[in-house]
Amino acid sequence: MLTPGKHPTVVWEDFLLVEDTRTGEIVSSLGLIPQTWAYAGIPFGMGQIELVGTHPDYRRKGLVRALFEAIHERCAARGLPVQGVTGIPYFYRQFGYEFALALRGGCSIPLSVIPETPTDTAFALRVWAADALPGDLPHLKALYEHFARGKLVVCRRPDDRWRHRYLAQDPQSIAHQWLYVVTRAQAVVGYVVIRAETEGARVFIPELVLNAPYPEITPWLLPRLRDEAATLFADADPPVAALWFYMGSRHPIYPYLHKYSPTTRPPYAWYIRVADLAAFIWQIRSALERRIARGSLAGLTRTLGLNFYTSSLRLTFESGKLVAAENLPNALPNSEIDAAFPPLVFLQLLFGYRSHRELRHAFPDAVSKPDARPIIEELFPRRLSWVEPEY
Repeated sequence: MLTPGKHPTVVWEDFLLVEDTRTGEIVSSLGLIPQTWAYAGIPFGMGQIELVGTHPDYRRKGLVRALFEAIHERCAARGLPVQGVTGIPYFYRQFGYEFALALRGGCSIPLSVIPETPTDTAFALRVWAADALPGDLPHLKALYEHFARGKLVVCRRPDDRWRHRYLAQDPQSIAHQWLYVVTRAQAVVGYVVIRAETEGARVFIPELVLNAPYPEITPWLLPRLRDEAATLFADADPPVAALWFYMGSRHPIYPYLHKYSPTTRPPYAWYIRVADLAAFIWQIRSALERRIARGSLAGLTRTLGLNFYTSSLRLTFESGKLVAAENLPNALPNSEIDAAFPPLVFLQLLFGYRSHRELRHAFPDAVSKPDARPIIEELFPRRLSWVEPEY
């Protein structure tokens, strides 16, 4: 549960409400969770929009649209150039959002197929205790940052956010149980997060970060997680029957779960909005310049015209450096178009969610000139990201 005054970034003004002044009833609302994400190591402000809802009797009256317009103004005032929301299919496209980052997905393992704990193991599982936080915080941060290394987009967690995740959760929130993976010598080599609610008979595990050999640790860890889940949800109805690892499609533990015949689910996706595309690309220009420098484009001098049919973007490079990024209100003339994408689809490419080849395959109107194609593929490669919603 988000509680302004306790949460490290949320204030009361980040909640927007619509009141029926005739009755005093709150009929529509949403909230903003400001945070810092990083793109190839470059930090940027991001506003996660959550708790969007409208009373059934007041739907289809434009209330959510008005709330989104207001929260977008709020994000601009707070220096949050990117917004994201996790929600139902299609709906948020109406407000300028595009599916552009993978969200969760993973695999489910029945508790019944997990064998007993091996006796010859060097590991143990320790339940977190509040008084252990000060000493454990550096270990958790180091583990998180190690796991995030090499990912294109990640959420940064400063100390105040770690403290909030541990200590400031309201008892009514969808809290989490934090478990440490430690050696027999009490060295912290990983952590596991178990969500404190189930979906039917499944127990959710949204984070599992280890700095230990997965082939060695997995046979020991699964029985311990099974036993811990059974204890945490002893009164669940229906009884817990499966562990649901929903950590994306490429977590390093997944290859070692195949022998347990998991049920898999592909990732869903984050909706992403970038209010000023040229400004954001200018902010991350050093990432593009690094890609140019280490690839086949070294010394690139060229203007790249990207057409979005109702608007366009012009990027100008000189000697491998981005020297200008311009939003244009209309489509480019044909002579200046190097590539074209349906409106908002370019965000999939920008955030590494889909490759240029995949977009050209999926969208007949995503086209490019042959000489521009390798430049776009080098500038915007498909890359894995890791962003778990923050609360």
